[in-house]
Amino acid sequence: MSGKPTYEELEKRVLELEAIAPVLNNNKNMPFLQFEKHDAIILFIEPDSGVIVNANIAAQNFYGYSQKIFKQMKIQDINMLTQEEVALKRKQAINENLNYFEFPHQLSSGEIRTVEVHSSPIELHGKKILISIIHDITARKQAEMKLLESERNMASVLNNTQDIVVRIDRNFRNIFANPTLYTVTGLTPEQYLGKTNKEIGMPEALCDFWRKKHDKVFNSGVPEIIEFSFPTVNNDERVLQAIISPEIDDCNEVKTVISYIRDVTDFKLAETEKNIIIEKLEKTLAELVTAQQHINQLEKVLPICSNCKKIRDKAGNYMDADSYIIAHTESQVTHGLCPDCIKKLYPEVAEDLLRKKS
Repeated sequence: MSGKPTYEELEKRVLELEAIAPVLNNNKNMPFLQFEKHDAIILFIEPDSGVIVNANIAAQNFYGYSQKIFKQMKIQDINMLTQEEVALKRKQAINENLNYFEFPHQLSSGEIRTVEVHSSPIELHGKKILISIIHDITARKQAEMKLLESERNMASVLNNTQDIVVRIDRNFRNIFANPTLYTVTGLTPEQYLGKTNKEIGMPEALCDFWRKKHDKVFNSGVPEIIEFSFPTVNNDERVLQAIISPEIDDCNEVKTVISYIRDVTDFKLAETEKNIIIEKLEKTLAELVTAQQHINQLEKVLPICSNCKKIRDKAGNYMDADSYIIAHTESQVTHGLCPDCIKKLYPEVAEDLLRKKS
């Protein structure tokens, strides 16, 4: 109900209530008294006009209206369907053609809740009244919508993935396959579904391997990862990798197994090529290390002139020892005389030094 009703609306509702006054005046026959404190949400509705005759405490708490306000309202004020649709549903309920409905109902706060309504007619003093028992199913409907959305997303993934997805039962019969399988194998759903792999023409050795791995998953409930070769529709041998996963039911039993199969042929070829390249690089590196060791060994031998004692560098130039050491090491050079040279060049100094030392 939106806003305060006008005088004309109130007058019309008074007339509608007066039409069912004989029912309301006889309280001892009014079934509402049995349901007033019931936990279920209950509304009593006049079927022709939709006037809410009464609402129990649970309904008042749920919708947020007092009983006084309720009696000024019609069900159309709560139900978010059009007046024509609501009138049709009331007609179906009063004629007992249909007594279960799902409606969007608006609370006094403005919040919209999804409710299921079980509505049945009762007759009092020759006049029919609809008794509607209402359950809030908003959370359930939201969960159903999320599940539906999830299923749609999953279906989209299965239909568009490059991977093959198949499901088999305990009799090893194929009960599901996504479109990729039919593209890769050239089989049709009629040729594949309900049949074993042997019946669809899979090589016997592969059938035995496939069955053995799936049987292990059925018995253990533990996923398996396998690789195998498989001929495609073009007789092209491809390497496939399969993740075989158990599907466990409410009784903790594996009734079906689902396999996610990926073509890893190109990956395997690339991996082989990568290993060959790595092997070549390692061999080349080893040869370089050996060559460098030989160079280092050669560099340890200094070519010295036997006469002038000059050293030949890598460019083929001869230089004195001082220049070579400074150019090829981090050392600096200082000069002095060894004892033999002192004796040879300065004998008198050598004798004097020897005397002092003694």
